Amino acid sequence: MSPVIVILTALGIGCHRATSPPPRSVAAETALPATFSVQPRPADDSLTGRELYLNHCGPCHGADGGGRGEGARSLFPRPHNFRSSKFRLVSTVNGVPSRADLGAVLVRGVPGASMPSFRPFAEATRGRLIDEVLRLRREGLQAALAFKLGDAHQEDEIATEELREILDLQLTPGAPVAVPKWGPATEALVRRGGEIYIQQQCARCHGPDGRGDTGLYLANEEGYPTRPRNLVWEEFKGGTDPPSIFVRIRLGLPGTPMVANPNLSEQELAALVHHVRSLAREPKWPLTNYQRAKLVLDRGFLSPGHPE
Repeated sequence: MSPVIVILTALGIGCHRATSPPPRSVAAETALPATFSVQPRPADDSLTGRELYLNHCGPCHGADGGGRGEGARSLFPRPHNFRSSKFRLVSTVNGVPSRADLGAVLVRGVPGASMPSFRPFAEATRGRLIDEVLRLRREGLQAALAFKLGDAHQEDEIATEELREILDLQLTPGAPVAVPKWGPATEALVRRGGEIYIQQQCARCHGPDGRGDTGLYLANEEGYPTRPRNLVWEEFKGGTDPPSIFVRIRLGLPGTPMVANPNLSEQELAALVHHVRSLAREPKWPLTNYQRAKLVLDRGFLSPGHPE
């Protein structure tokens, strides 16, 4: 992400306000209109993946991919740590992202965060960025493995081939979640989905009306505070189409309080998807970094990465 994008996103510069009723939140009342976005310019196709990464990703994610770039201190939520954190938006049963998963995030961006869409980039250019992210991931996992082994094993005792096999296993995507053929949202399906919404305790975090203002204190695996998605007014991170929501409910968001739901049948999941989609209203209200942080900090959290 370029420094210009970081500055614009952090300041929350917008064009106009939408006219529909805002979410029930003081912080959201000044949110940017959904039509406002900042996208990186098309990249120089002659650059290597490393050069592309340093130019467009390093300012936020850091040169080493650890999520501590110069712009990270101004962003909420924090940039992802490619080296060790679990990837959130995956479609595989083992939680290891496929190239398609990473490519989808580059094209779509991450609504509710400062990650923009890289759709203007050529597909081959995005592919080189994916190569670099995966290289940083492998480097991080290898460093973590060496740390865990510590003094118990000398480095020369671990065969290079054996180490490669361990890393390959950790980096190999599993099978994608099977998504059923999709039918229309009938009144009966939406009603059944509402029952499952309560049964699965979705309302405990997202609230009975989906607005997410339950006041729960939540944190991700890195210890940083987070909050439930407002299913009514905020855009979904992984896409708004039924198959995307199906996958997200099935697998959850690894590394966050959003759990997987392996106990639901395909029919139950489909009904729940229809119910969740029925809660959504337009236009969406993307929040600035300040507003997102305030919604969390007002719950009593203080993030180690975002001092008061």
